[in-house]
Amino acid sequence: SKGILYFAHSGGVLSYDGFRWDDINLDVNPHSLALDDKDILYVGGKEFFGKIEPDKTGKLEYFALSYEQKQIGDVTDIVVEGSQVLFYSSKGIFSYANNQIKNIYKTQKEELAGWAVLKDEVFVNVADKGFCKLINGSLTPIRVDFSEKTILNFISFDKQSLLLATDDNLLWMFDGKNLYPFPTYATEYLQNHFLEKITDLSPQEFVISTLAGGVIIVNKKNGSISQIVNYETGLADNEISAILVDKQQGLWICHTEGISR
Repeated sequence: SKGILYFAHSGGVLSYDGFRWDDINLDVNPHSLALDDKDILYVGGKEFFGKIEPDKTGKLEYFALSYEQKQIGDVTDIVVEGSQVLFYSSKGIFSYANNQIKNIYKTQKEELAGWAVLKDEVFVNVADKGFCKLINGSLTPIRVDFSEKTILNFISFDKQSLLLATDDNLLWMFDGKNLYPFPTYATEYLQNHFLEKITDLSPQEFVISTLAGGVIIVNKKNGSISQIVNYETGLADNEISAILVDKQQGLWICHTEGISR
């Protein structure tokens, strides 16, 4: 809400207000970030998660939330769901609400291969069980054949469903009960350039980032390609590591040569 963007990197977190870059130095290496509606910045990384908020003098300070948690894995995704913050790693899912940390799900030997959150319901993908709904710590299978896939990430598609990206370069619609392929003209491009993640752009379009072909803007209604932004069209590099959409629908693209808008 203050017009500030945050970027995780190997030395901490960069903030940018449109004019100036500032470095928030951390003793930890952040891999994931999320903002809540109070502008509190939540951070996750290898064996830790926490938050960044102003101290009494207004200086941004990191507060660890996972100090009592052990062997939590690499926290690679964070979702703010109402008053609850969910932290995902391959070893479990943890929630933070009302200053309390809870284990939503903790793996025994198996590792999680992705997750999804829809209408306060949590779903996980497990190597030997497939795509499952998580109910009070127990798993109810939905698609067993997803055990061979890894869910890279997910976005809200509309009020009733999610769009999921998997490591076999495919997209899937999920309505809370059923998973079915999302047809798109970008399928061949993704198979050749390797899907990295998806990001919502507008009510009409979403963005796919790739590891070797820049980013693709796709129409939600018919799956057509609206635009390809890559090296050939002026992007500094085709290997994308992160994408973000700002409030003006500006697309921020992080790649090996830096950051482009």
